[in-house]
Amino acid sequence: AVREKEHADFSAEASDLSESIDACGRAISTLKARSKDVPQTLLQVQRARAVPDYAKAVLSAFLDMHSDGSAAAPEANAYEFQSGSVVELLEKLAAKFKAQLLTLQKEEMTA
Repeated sequence: AVREKEHADFSAEASDLSESIDACGRAISTLKARSKDVPQTLLQVQRARAVPDYAKAVLSAFLDMHSDGSAAAPEANAYEFQSGSVVELLEKLAAKFKAQLLTLQKEEMTA
């Protein structure tokens, strides 16, 4: 019974981490492509439970900068400069989540 609960906890946490990794990957791709889907993609990452509060704050600030109501895309240079730190943050988060998932999977294999 204890092992079943541990496995259920593992499955839930592994699922959360996998979803967060996928969301980060989609957001990075979207930002690099300068897509109009950037706000929606970043909102998905921001809502992930595994994303720490500081990262949510950065994403929120980035989204606030781009919510001026205009549908026109900013010039490429300005957009690239503004999104560079967000891409870097997302890449670091994705790497962190991958490391956490690997550790979790190793723990599960030895349990």
